[in-house]
Amino acid sequence: MPKRPFSPDELGLLPAPADPRLAALVILDRDPYLIGPAQLELLDLADAIPLLVPETSALPALENGIPILARLSAGVGGVHRVRYRDAEQLVTITAELLAAPPAPDPHWRDVPGRNAVTDGQRVITLATGTVHVLDGIAATIWHHPHLHGDTLTAAVTAEHGHVDDAAERVSDAAAALETLGLRASEQLRAASPRLQGRGSLRPR
Repeated sequence: MPKRPFSPDELGLLPAPADPRLAALVILDRDPYLIGPAQLELLDLADAIPLLVPETSALPALENGIPILARLSAGVGGVHRVRYRDAEQLVTITAELLAAPPAPDPHWRDVPGRNAVTDGQRVITLATGTVHVLDGIAATIWHHPHLHGDTLTAAVTAEHGHVDDAAERVSDAAAALETLGLRASEQLRAASPRLQGRGSLRPR
């Protein structure tokens, strides 16, 4: 059955304020099998942005879309997700959310000149319309786009420690970033599964 549109007057909605502002960022997660009241949780930004970007079709076209989204999130006290069974459950939980003053979150900061934010360890960035959350040596390599070879390996080992096959691991991770469109290189290489889970350079 096609959906029928309703006018704001039919729904008893009030006129929009003269100076509207963003009050909250909430991801709706309907679960028809949920038992009990709706559940509200505050998401880590690294979990929230990959969920938000597919719902904001124009954001990938912006040069600084990720920092904009991060600042909006910080201004409203973060991104929440609500699991609910029926829409009527949203009335109470939304009122409670809007009544609570947002807590500032200075956790994430912009990366100058790049469409990304970082918390000092992780990086949230965008490439070819896809959100990527990097950590470990992948994040370190991403922060050094102009380093290659031995100088890149030295920068990574200075932060994560040295192992005998550090050069190979760094080369594999850099190649994977190149394939994802997250790093430019003179020579493209095939992506390596070693990028996954590379949080450090500890010996195997």
